[in-house]
Amino acid sequence: MYVVFSIFVAVVSMIAIGIIVWKVVQRQESCDSKFQAKLDADDERARAGREKMQ
Repeated sequence: MYVVFSIFVAVVSMIAIGIIVWKVVQRQESCDSKFQAKLDADDERARAGREKMQ
């Protein structure tokens, strides 16, 4: 029973951390145009890499 509870706590903790990180990144994206430009450039590089592999 203790193992099940430990796994549950671990999963809930990971979800909570993910939500916090998601909100921080979203806030930074909305307030920082340079950061958004870096993300857009990264998306473009990823797209170009995927197209090159096909």
